[in-house]
Amino acid sequence: MTPTRFSLWMLGAMVCLPFLVPIHVAPIGTFYSEWLACALGLAATPVLFSRHQPAFWPAVGYLPLLLVGVLLAQTLSGLLPYAETGLLAMLYLIWAALVMIVASTLKERLGLAAVAEHLAIWILAGAVVNALVGFMAHSGIHSVWIMPDKEHSLFGNLAQRNHFGHQLWLGILSGLFLSARNRLPRYLLLLLLCVLLPAAALSVSRAAMLYAIWMAGISHYFGGLGGFRRCRIVAIAYLACAILLPLVPSWEDTAPTIRMTDEASSFGGVRPALFLIGWEMFLQSPWLGNGFGSFARESFNLAASQPDWIGKGEHAHNLVAQLLGELGIFAGLGTAIAFFAWARHALKARLEPETGWLVGIAGIVLIHSLVEYPLWYSYFLGVFAVMLALGEVKPRPLRLGPLAIIGPVVMGAAICGLLLRDYLLLQTLGGPVRGRVSDLVATIQRRSDTMLELRKGSLLKPYVDSAFLTLMMPASSGLQSKATLCRINLAFQPTAPAVFSCALIYRLAGADRDAERLWTSANRAFPELAKGYVDTIEPLLDEDDLRTLRPLLSPVNARESP
Repeated sequence: MTPTRFSLWMLGAMVCLPFLVPIHVAPIGTFYSEWLACALGLAATPVLFSRHQPAFWPAVGYLPLLLVGVLLAQTLSGLLPYAETGLLAMLYLIWAALVMIVASTLKERLGLAAVAEHLAIWILAGAVVNALVGFMAHSGIHSVWIMPDKEHSLFGNLAQRNHFGHQLWLGILSGLFLSARNRLPRYLLLLLLCVLLPAAALSVSRAAMLYAIWMAGISHYFGGLGGFRRCRIVAIAYLACAILLPLVPSWEDTAPTIRMTDEASSFGGVRPALFLIGWEMFLQSPWLGNGFGSFARESFNLAASQPDWIGKGEHAHNLVAQLLGELGIFAGLGTAIAFFAWARHALKARLEPETGWLVGIAGIVLIHSLVEYPLWYSYFLGVFAVMLALGEVKPRPLRLGPLAIIGPVVMGAAICGLLLRDYLLLQTLGGPVRGRVSDLVATIQRRSDTMLELRKGSLLKPYVDSAFLTLMMPASSGLQSKATLCRINLAFQPTAPAVFSCALIYRLAGADRDAERLWTSANRAFPELAKGYVDTIEPLLDEDDLRTLRPLLSPVNARESP
């Protein structure tokens, strides 16, 4: 197999296999899926190593570099609580740019038709397999390759219904494209749609309604999906599944129409409030934003002053609000300009058979990005990067020697290996502490010592500190260092039980006002965990500390008493 063909197969695996990983566990539920996507993206780079044929650079590749520049400015200016947070985000974007170069180079070597058809087969195969996995899990079939269904709804091996619905619609568009190219017989397309459409309806993804409208709409103007009539029939079939399947007793309350009705009755649910938080963040810091990852902190802090707000918004669930709020005007305008330029190129080539597929896939990702945040996951980011690169009309030759590309790839592979090693250790340290009360302190101390060693040189340092805070005792020893760690880590990610422990630590350190605000926010964001935390921590506190903390602990006990 030539390096070019190997790269094509690895790129195909990248848009398929990460969606099928059945392991989603704390502290980073999507780690293994995202790690696999990054590893396969790096494995697709041999096509760039030729001495005699240049690699190609798509103009849209400047977008991730622009965002890297913004993140670098935030990191150097001290806007981020952890430099590792900015560095990880920059590595994601550099990886996305590298994937764009791979896709663009494969397009120039093999032709757009060959690359698009190959990738469409992988995307379709991944969607069909995940749909079948979802049905098997719901039927009670158990396997190490199947994620258990604990919510009585379909989500395949993706653990999130909106991600599952998104992937299935990528598969539906890919099936239509392959059929229009005569690479998929009509009877087989019909059979696969009989699997994909019901699964997409039962995923309860509200955005899927928009995907169906988008598919039918673009088929009227772009070629490559089999025509408007066929896409309209598929959209109507999906709508029929979404309406009729809830009538089946075992699928009650599992239709996107029901969820959309519920959200409409509550004036859009929580999303308008999340958008406004992002907008307020932008108005506060319009140039560089509040800092990457700061939305969770701002949302949580808001709970202290607004009793009606729960404080659990980790993301704006809208690409525009998120970019403007966290990264500022340069990131927002640069993204808008890049997307507009790409759309202009696509419109010029709208009659090309592959254009409809590219626009359809990219549009689904963007639609999803207006109500969720798929581009914050490497497996969706990789798919989007590939579509943008393939849609570039005239990529430029990249005049770099093989060593200039091999070096960053080897470095990326080494970083992937280190991340996997560190995460495996972090996963063992972050589990619940069980045993007799008399042994808890010793167990917590052993884990804490190991975490302190792990955090010294790891890119996962923010997550190590989050796990460390869950073990940190609110005791009088080392109060200032504990309070400092609390302020840094909670600015990165307010999590429970860390927010409860840090509130008690602030109280012991004499920062009563900060303790009250944090305790209030923690109780509003995690009311279901407050009583359990207090019951666990009280027996471990000495009498002096317990006396100091009683004003915070007593209201929780009183509220939960019959």
